[in-house]
Amino acid sequence: MISHILDFIVTLAALVAILDYFGIKPKRPLWGLLMPLSKNWKLGIMLMLVVSSLAMSGYGFYRALRPKVVEKTVTVTVEKPVEKFVKADCPKPDPSAKSSRKPAKETSDNSVHIEKGASVDQASQGDCSPNMIGGANTVTCGPLPLKLDYSFHTLLSNETPTFGFDRSKCPIVTHMRIVPNQSVPPPIIVALDFDQPVTQIGTTIEGVAGLMGGGQFSVGRHAISSPISAPGIGPHNPLIVEVCSATLVKLTEEPRLVN
Repeated sequence: MISHILDFIVTLAALVAILDYFGIKPKRPLWGLLMPLSKNWKLGIMLMLVVSSLAMSGYGFYRALRPKVVEKTVTVTVEKPVEKFVKADCPKPDPSAKSSRKPAKETSDNSVHIEKGASVDQASQGDCSPNMIGGANTVTCGPLPLKLDYSFHTLLSNETPTFGFDRSKCPIVTHMRIVPNQSVPPPIIVALDFDQPVTQIGTTIEGVAGLMGGGQFSVGRHAISSPISAPGIGPHNPLIVEVCSATLVKLTEEPRLVN
C-alpha cells in the first residue's frame, strides 16, 4: 500500500518538474516561499524523480512476479483433559414399578447333547422313524401300508344292478365300494369271504370309461374276482364289486387285494 502511494507522489512530482522544464507552469508559484530554480537543477530533479519512479515500478513488477512469502510459526498450547472417575452406587430396582417390557417368548430346545465318545441308536419300528435334528422334530416316513375302506348295501328290488344280473335268478344283489388309501397298479383282483355262498361276482372301477380285464374267477363263500389288467385303482377311482346270492350275505373278513 505504501509503495503505491510513493509511486503516485513521485510520478506526480516528475510530471510537475517536466511541465516546469518546458515552461508550462502557473503564473504564480504554488510552492510559496521556495526560490526559483535554474534549468540545470530542474533537469536534475526531473531525471532523479523519473529514475525513482522507474525503479519503484520495476520493483513493484518484480514483486508481482515473485511475491514475498512471510513464514510465521504459531505455537498453540493445548491443555490435556483430565479424566476423573466418580464412584457411584447402582440404583436399586423398584419392586412396585411395573415393567413395560413384554416377557420374551419361551422357546423349547429339543436338541440332544451327546458327550464325546457316546453313540446314538435311532432304530425304530413302524411306518415312520422319529429323529431329532437341530432341535426340531423330524419324522422320516417310509411307504404307507395299504388300507381298504369299504361300504356295502343290498339293492332294492326296483334298483338295477351295475352288471345286469337277472333278478329272477339273482334275488339278492349286494353292492360294494372299496376305496384304497393310495394308488394301486394293475392287475386288480379282490378276495371276499362271506357267511353265505354267492353265485355271481362282477367288478369295475368308478370314474373310468373303459377298462381291460377278464379271466378266471371263483364264487361261493370265498369269492375271487376276475382280474382287471388296466387301469389301477386309487382314492379317487375306487373298486366297485357286486355279488349275487339267494339270501342276504355279509363279510366275515376284510376285503383284500391279491397279486
